[in-house]
Amino acid sequence: MAKILDVSVDYLLDLTDDVINSNFKIDENELSLIENYRKLDSINKLKVESYLQAMVDFSEEKKK
Repeated sequence: MAKILDVSVDYLLDLTDDVINSNFKIDENELSLIENYRKLDSINKLKVESYLQAMVDFSEEKKK
């Protein structure tokens, strides 16, 4: 799986935050979003996921 995703095994096992050997890039804003998301309980994570999906769906509809 690490090879398919082009990340380290340690990253997949959550042993490091470094995405080693990867072309996957994350900027500071994205990292901040992830860190804040991880602080939420499961109910609030579902709310964030639903809201984000609604925003993506709306954005895609506007493009049509």
